Amino acid sequence: MTDTPLIFDRRLLRQRRDRAAAGFNTADFVKSALAGLVVEHVLDVKRRFGLTLDLGAHTGWPQPLPVSEVVSTDISSHMLAQTSGLKVLADEEFLPFAAESFDLVVSAGNLHTVNDLPGTLIQIRTILKPDGFFVASFIGSNTLDELRQCLLAASIAITGGASPRISPMISVSAGNALMQRAGFAMPVVEVDKFNVRYRDPWRLLADLRAMGETSVLVERPRTPLRRSVLAEAMAHYVRQYSDTDGMLKVTLEAITLSGWAPAARVC
Repeated sequence: MTDTPLIFDRRLLRQRRDRAAAGFNTADFVKSALAGLVVEHVLDVKRRFGLTLDLGAHTGWPQPLPVSEVVSTDISSHMLAQTSGLKVLADEEFLPFAAESFDLVVSAGNLHTVNDLPGTLIQIRTILKPDGFFVASFIGSNTLDELRQCLLAASIAITGGASPRISPMISVSAGNALMQRAGFAMPVVEVDKFNVRYRDPWRLLADLRAMGETSVLVERPRTPLRRSVLAEAMAHYVRQYSDTDGMLKVTLEAITLSGWAPAARVC
């Protein structure tokens, strides 16, 4: 990874997840929604899989899968401690598994903070057995667009400039190229949008903290966001993105990648 730009501070990500672990179940609805998309793709295969890797498990897989055994991994030991069954503390940028170890690899709400996503996808394809299946769903580039715009407008209005406060995310257009580059057969990339609604924009910020999803950008500002900027951003959110009933719109975009490890050649 020496030539890979470091966009995300993985050490800070581990710390944020460690802090969020105890209360993660109070705001795990995004993880559950993404896991639901993964389960739909697995069930479509109509096969019972053997050994399965849950990559970036957080506190555990929230829905049943047609598999015989699951190995859970996460970068956070505090998250991983809440999972059941086999577990391995691991960073998805450096997977500690032998080639052709798993029949299925799943991931929900995790790959959006990987620095070297092409490298991670190659590792995933390598640890899959021939004709093994991979499916992952994670948040995409249009997620939190309203909050991004409000923070930008408030920062410019009050300070005259703006610094990145929300992480960049993968676009759907990049997904297919990434899967092909990693060597997956029959790659499929899909996008889904969820509209979440809040009564209070401050509750959105609280949920992001509870999820461990506040910014982990390497180039993030080292000083806290000024209270006046944050207050103006929240007021702007209410003015610009309120529905007729007063509820606030929040866009969540899900990118789902799926593909197969090439089957073994028969000579």
